[in-house]
Amino acid sequence: MPKGKTGLFTSHRLTNIGLAEQIVVLEYRRIIERGTQEELLAANGRYAEFFRYQ
Repeated sequence: MPKGKTGLFTSHRLTNIGLAEQIVVLEYRRIIERGTQEELLAANGRYAEFFRYQ
């Protein structure tokens, strides 16, 4: 991504999401978690649950 630009992508494949600088987890149109992949896995929340499932 060029400096000063923001890109947005959605994916159900968590292997692709791990490349992102920031991950936002939505549930029922609400942000429930936000952080890097390492932070979200350490928090052991919904993202970590999905990650373990995949």
